[in-house]
Amino acid sequence: MGRYWRLVGSTHHGRSVGKQRPGEYPEVFNWLELDIQSSIGKECEVNWSMRSTQERIQEIDDLVLAVPEDREVLSALAEELDCIERSCKPENFAILGDTFSGKTTTRDKVVMELIRRGFFPTDRRILRGTAIHADVVAAADRDPGPSARRFVALDANSSGQTKAFLNEFLAVLGETVLTASSTGSIETHVRDIIYSQHVEVILIDEAHHLVMHKGAKVSWNVTELLKNITNGVNVLIICFGLPETVQLLQLNAQLRMRGPLVIKLNPYDWNDETSRSQFKRYLHEFDKRLPFDRLSDLDENFLAFRIYQATSGSKGLAARMLKAAARIALRSEADHVELSHLNEAYKKYAAMRGSHVNPFGNAVPATWVPYEAGYWQRHEPVGA
Repeated sequence: MGRYWRLVGSTHHGRSVGKQRPGEYPEVFNWLELDIQSSIGKECEVNWSMRSTQERIQEIDDLVLAVPEDREVLSALAEELDCIERSCKPENFAILGDTFSGKTTTRDKVVMELIRRGFFPTDRRILRGTAIHADVVAAADRDPGPSARRFVALDANSSGQTKAFLNEFLAVLGETVLTASSTGSIETHVRDIIYSQHVEVILIDEAHHLVMHKGAKVSWNVTELLKNITNGVNVLIICFGLPETVQLLQLNAQLRMRGPLVIKLNPYDWNDETSRSQFKRYLHEFDKRLPFDRLSDLDENFLAFRIYQATSGSKGLAARMLKAAARIALRSEADHVELSHLNEAYKKYAAMRGSHVNPFGNAVPATWVPYEAGYWQRHEPVGA
């Protein structure tokens, strides 16, 4: 079954909107209905109890949700690609967030949107992304032809030296690495290949490695490199990384002028009413997409607040934990995700949360069940 991250409509992933509790979520959540149309997205009714466990696990693995930042990211991408088509210089931008904020999934969405628009990757390894569906990989398998629009995707995990970074470029461009050449000659070579291969977009993941634990001179050289390799060509650079990546812009005023937009992927905040409602909607949509024939009520306060406590509102960590809980539920032949499944899933990711109390276990404080308004009522500890 073909899937895409874009739709919340009449039916999606076998889930009818009729299962949504009436009046639960107001129109403020129209951000989920992203204005992205694609033949990749297909909809059908599914009786999940009739499907094999393996099919249902695959459905869990492929589950990707739209989030509010998607609209900002994809709008910025569309605007800059239109700029390139008009033969003007695009403005670079950065997508920044802490660990488990959803940066990798956002990058995969950008890759899928580029392929939807007819771009081809210079290196197919980017198609191994966790959020990139087989339908998209198949679309990228077409013969691109010599004049196809292309994009480059690389990780900034090299030593931070400019020559090593340039050779990373050569590798993903399918060219021979030039270890013996000077930095200047490699830089010119990379720029020539970008032009000859019709590369219009450069995606740099883990961009914080270009500035973290590096000397000021090395970081400055990297910013000059990014500026120089796009001189004379209309190429869009999109950086993904931790918040420290913003130092790249602060170091070089000329580079900053070419990329003033920074999109931050922030965690949900339970203490903010709007953010709390968005988090609960996120859980509800996640619940609807799970391959069960009944809802697990993940967005009900009893579970929602515990999921928030377990993940600190992090989209990426919440998705990992909920997928793990769903797999546990399937293997135990349950018809929905229960508290015990979340308890087991949490233990898998406990190391990522330090000494955090397991909010799904017996040690949950008696004050951990919230009212709608955000105040807490007394409740018997879970499992008591």
